[in-house]
Amino acid sequence: MFLLLNFTSFLLSIFVAVSYYLIKNFKNKNIDLNNFILLICLFVAYFIQNLAVFDSLVTYISLMVALGYIYYLTHKKTTEEKNKKEILTSSLAGYVLLMTLILILIVTYQFNIKPLKMLQQTINGHIAINREGLAAGIEAYKKALSYNTILDRDSRATLVRLISSNESYLNNIEQGKAFDILDYGIELAKKNIQYNPKDSLAQMQFALIANIAAQRAQSAQNTEKFYYYSDQALTAIDQSIKASPRRIPIYFHKAQIYLTRGENDQAISTLKYAITLNEDYYDST
Repeated sequence: MFLLLNFTSFLLSIFVAVSYYLIKNFKNKNIDLNNFILLICLFVAYFIQNLAVFDSLVTYISLMVALGYIYYLTHKKTTEEKNKKEILTSSLAGYVLLMTLILILIVTYQFNIKPLKMLQQTINGHIAINREGLAAGIEAYKKALSYNTILDRDSRATLVRLISSNESYLNNIEQGKAFDILDYGIELAKKNIQYNPKDSLAQMQFALIANIAAQRAQSAQNTEKFYYYSDQALTAIDQSIKASPRRIPIYFHKAQIYLTRGENDQAISTLKYAITLNEDYYDST
């Protein structure tokens, strides 16, 4: 008897809840009058038939479908808003993913692919200089530096060192073309200095290639060009010494610049001072 009363109370509570939500949905205009009346009649019929017979599968399924429909009406707006939010979130996530992929591609190209191409062309330039001469190598270096990468300073320094340490490469090149190559090397050296004007090595490299250009101008008996290059070389070597005042090899290069200028006394004085920095330095003897 107790179980029967509990079961009856459970069934009645379902119908009370159904009535409440039906009226609520009707007031909120989630359901029109015809459907409201139809659902009321459906639940009344179900209640009456349960007074006479036990529940069957057909009536039970119909009850569950009707209850599900009422649940849908009650949560319709919430579900739609949730779906809209999910769609919006998915769309936003898609845009973020797309932008991230684009950013990754840009960064990969800018900081991986382009530097790789630049380094490969730098190697090609080095090979071309050894096989075909300086003029052919310069073209390969120009292509390498056209990529405008974060590693261009290394490529520029490599070419400046090649020209400075292999002056003989210029001997078989027409004078005007030789000056074009030297001017290009000087331009690259200046660009490297722009990264850090206090870079002793960059200043020294600039001084060396400028001094070679001065020597070429001197051989061509072009006084104006000679002092144009030589003055830059002297200024750069002084900046190199200022940045690293106890680095002995820099003074040797400065002495060479003085010798190119015909200022022998200054060259000797510079070498004597270099010796005082470290008398045991092997190149000082």
